[in-house]
Amino acid sequence: MPLAFLTIGPFAWTLALLALPWVGAKAGGEGAVRLKLSAVAGNLGLGAMLATFVKVIPGFPGLTRSTEAGVLASLGSLYFFWLIMLEGGLT
Repeated sequence: MPLAFLTIGPFAWTLALLALPWVGAKAGGEGAVRLKLSAVAGNLGLGAMLATFVKVIPGFPGLTRSTEAGVLASLGSLYFFWLIMLEGGLT
């Protein structure tokens, strides 16, 4: 059982919650590319949509209560800005 560590511990719930925006961002980016837009636009659009789901839909899982997610969010925003620089040709 190599993935048994994902089913126990406090970090497992955070990883499960992070899968939702990651898969959503990939789908939004792919949809934007098919509409001949930037993939970053699709990622931002779907991220904004998921953020409003947390506020509007009661019981929708949110990552704001997880301290581990705060650290991962900081790393993710650094990675996101790096991707913007690559796509914009600023490097």
